[in-house]
Amino acid sequence: MEEGNRQMKTPHHVHSVALACAISLMASGVVHAQIIGAVSVGNTIPVTNALGQNLHGSWLFPDDASRVEIREVGPAIIPPDPATGEGNNTQNPFVTNSYMGYNSLGTDPGIFAIIISNRLERTTNYFARVYDRNTPGDSIYYANSVPFVVSDGQANVTVVFQTLYLVSGEADVDTDGDGIPNAMEDGNVYLTSSTNSDSDADGYPDGFEAVHEDYLRPMVPDPNDIWVETEDVSGNRMAVWWSIPEVGYRLEYTDAMTDPEAFTEIWNGPAVGTNLEVVVEEYWMTNSLKGFFRWAIP
Repeated sequence: MEEGNRQMKTPHHVHSVALACAISLMASGVVHAQIIGAVSVGNTIPVTNALGQNLHGSWLFPDDASRVEIREVGPAIIPPDPATGEGNNTQNPFVTNSYMGYNSLGTDPGIFAIIISNRLERTTNYFARVYDRNTPGDSIYYANSVPFVVSDGQANVTVVFQTLYLVSGEADVDTDGDGIPNAMEDGNVYLTSSTNSDSDADGYPDGFEAVHEDYLRPMVPDPNDIWVETEDVSGNRMAVWWSIPEVGYRLEYTDAMTDPEAFTEIWNGPAVGTNLEVVVEEYWMTNSLKGFFRWAIP
């Protein structure tokens, strides 16, 4: 009987092993099913730096483009190491990286799009992190996106980046109020002074010159005594002066015989090109003594 019982138990044991193997295979199948296939991850709202300029990047020149990382959220999103700029690979496991301008047209578009294949899981929260430079160690700023989850059949994920923070973890301040944060002055990005709002003493704030660096230079005095001239253009008397495209201007007028300082705004709007023209026929054709026109930036 004992031998017989022993023989009868053997098939039951084999059956248990087979069942365990089946459960193991089923479990393995469930884990594999959690992996999403190919998903395109990118942003549509350009990421800008502290001056409102799109972060640097180009599809053709990645070596100088702002770095983008995709990471898991984990228990919490940990800020970059303030000394190295590197992300926390334990709390926020690294998935992949890209750069600003990837799969995007133009220079400095402030957007990217990367296709991630078989790397993202269904129930895991992810986020994108962008640095303002090509490597974390060289970066001054970073920004995280709103966390996202990928669903079955989802082909595209649009990430939305949030506030820029200093990699150092310090507060971002602008001591002289010129529009350039301290972290970008004193040779860090610009040679301008963080305690002098007009480093080259030309009448233009450093931040204004930095934003319009195609026309002005923060560390070289630019002419600011640009005269408003009156010209006859297509039968209309026009006030004409040199301007910076897309900058908003206002044109003011005063009757010199009344009060040279009592200027009244007669027009305002953005400049289309570098030679702004405004019709001033009604002021020119009056019988009173002529006064003066002047331009100003609102």
